[in-house]
This record gives sequence, C-alpha cells and structure tokens, in this order.
Amino acid sequence: MMASALLESLLITAVLVLLALLLPASWLREDFAYKSFVILTVLTGASIYLQRVLRSSWPSPQIVITSWAAPLAGLALLLALGHFLPRFKRILLDIQDRLSIMLYVYVPLGILSFFVVLFNFL
Repeated sequence: MMASALLESLLITAVLVLLALLLPASWLREDFAYKSFVILTVLTGASIYLQRVLRSSWPSPQIVITSWAAPLAGLALLLALGHFLPRFKRILLDIQDRLSIMLYVYVPLGILSFFVVLFNFL
C-alpha cells in the first residue's frame, strides 16, 4: 500500500510540474506552492467524495458531471481567494509548510515499502 502511494504521489507531482512548465507562467508557475496544494487538496477531497457517490458500476453521464461540479467550483473559489486575498494565501502556505514536515517520515517509509514489495516479488 505504501509503495503504491509513493509512486502515485510521484506521478501526481510530476504531472503538476509538467503542467507548470507547459502552461503560461501566471497560471501555475507563479505561486506554485499554494496552487498545487489547493489542487491536490481539492482532488483528494473530490476522490473521497466521488468514491462514495459513484458506487454503481457504470453511472450516467449526468451523475458524473454533477458530481464533478462541486469540486471544480471549490477549486476555482479557493484559487480565486488565494489570488485576491494575500492573507488567505499565507494561511494556505502555512498549512502546506506544516504538512510538508510529514515528508520526512512519508518518503523514507514509501521507499522502504517499495523495496519490501520488490523483494517479495523476486
């Protein structure tokens, strides 16, 4: 579980960095820390919400569209608040900074878990 979580985290981070390189600078590259934090937080919440809502094997397109409306509106709202209210951006950056301390525990455990899974398959 931890090994796949590390790989998923690396993949999502790589996608965000690639988007920051490809998109215009004002979209994602400027203030990358708070924008990527907001995107990841909203996507995490949306995935938890969508797992609960979309339990049927094949939901209708209307259900999928309405289920994505709230997370996308929340993402737009949080990004706009961070853009227009510097204090809100500072609060988000403070939260992000406090959570980044967990990387010192998460990354070594993820690497260790990856090698455990790798050696179990060999």
